[in-house]
Amino acid sequence: MILVEVSTDEDVTVCGECISTPTAAGVEAFISYDAYDVCRAEAADLIVLGLNETSGINRFIKAGRIAEAAGISICIHGLCETGITTCAAHQAATTLPNLDDGNQYMNHFLPWDIIESLDLTLKTGKLPLPSCPGLGFELVWNTVARAREPYEKSLG
Repeated sequence: MILVEVSTDEDVTVCGECISTPTAAGVEAFISYDAYDVCRAEAADLIVLGLNETSGINRFIKAGRIAEAAGISICIHGLCETGITTCAAHQAATTLPNLDDGNQYMNHFLPWDIIESLDLTLKTGKLPLPSCPGLGFELVWNTVARAREPYEKSLG
């Protein structure tokens, strides 16, 4: 499978018409109507999608359902993220029957996180669902304050 990054609706249509290799759509499917365009053009066999790109849980699920209706799988796209995004993406993705098994969780690249009481370590390649209510974690308020310091410094 190859990842195809296109920038216009015309590019999406061309990809769907002329590439026989299985493809994954990335940044061209950020929002639900983009996912619809990729599906309608049959331009991908998989859509790599994240909560950051879709602007939240509901839009992520909506794009995933559009892909499901077209018979296209979804793969979670991870960025350098806190455990908050990892937990939210994981729970949202578990509602999608078309979830692929090659998902990305990038919270392990952080030297420390702002959540506690939840182990986000992959176990045999899988991230188990939390048993706690909500997204399954509690914030660690002193690390929230710690994370604020570099942010404020970056503002100058």
